[in-house]
Amino acid sequence: MRLGGYADATSVVARERHLQLIALTVPWLAPGTVISHVSAGVLHGLPVPDEFFGRVTATRQRAGMGGGNSSPSLHTFALPLQPADCTVIDGVPVTSKSRTAADLARLLGPHDAVVMLDGALHDPAGGEGRGIRDEISRHLVEAQTRRGAARAIRSLARADGRAESPLESLSRLMMRECGLPLAELQMEIRDASGRLVGRGDFGWRDARVIGECDGRIKYRDLARPGEDPLDVLMREKRRENQIQALGWTVVRWTWDDLAQPRVLCHRLGSALGLL
Repeated sequence: MRLGGYADATSVVARERHLQLIALTVPWLAPGTVISHVSAGVLHGLPVPDEFFGRVTATRQRAGMGGGNSSPSLHTFALPLQPADCTVIDGVPVTSKSRTAADLARLLGPHDAVVMLDGALHDPAGGEGRGIRDEISRHLVEAQTRRGAARAIRSLARADGRAESPLESLSRLMMRECGLPLAELQMEIRDASGRLVGRGDFGWRDARVIGECDGRIKYRDLARPGEDPLDVLMREKRRENQIQALGWTVVRWTWDDLAQPRVLCHRLGSALGLL
């Protein structure tokens, strides 16, 4: 399982540079050509590993298959495009979010595809965005004779819009590959009166175990106006203490821990009473 391209500030800078490259490229695109695939993923804010950011990706209308071309700075696909497959973001013609996710799912490897699809399915209000899974599935069915379609359909079946970060997505895949029991995602913990005490990224109710991913982006997003990282850490520590006081075990991990999956699986298995 490859972890690069999601975890550090370098990937954020790479995204900004790719956005600049898109802006420089768009004026030179042939009429009817739209930004697609990796570049569309960046415009839609989807989690795409930065190893693919070296050149802009676009699609021009073609009824059949083949006929794309490539240069050091631009790769153009020739694929069928319907008007509903396209939208505009900040004045840039781009494939829709669902079409972009389907195209990327065929292009990326299995783990990266699930991470990206988790991001495409995620609704910040909670759970999955309404209808987005069906839209992505429709695009994949339409592309079922193209390379990578069967793999992409399998990746979509494994995707879960409740994941809130690439670290959570890859952790879920790691747990599955290690054979750990299925966890409940974004599980709420309540006290005897029903008051919400906290929410865990992963939860195993029978074992009373909570799994928490600690990523830099997560703590940045948790910060309230005027708070610094120390304020967030202290608030999270108080929340964890309250959860533990109710008899729950909390297991935390970071990107560095995920890089050693056997060790992390052993920690989780031990907490779950499986070892």
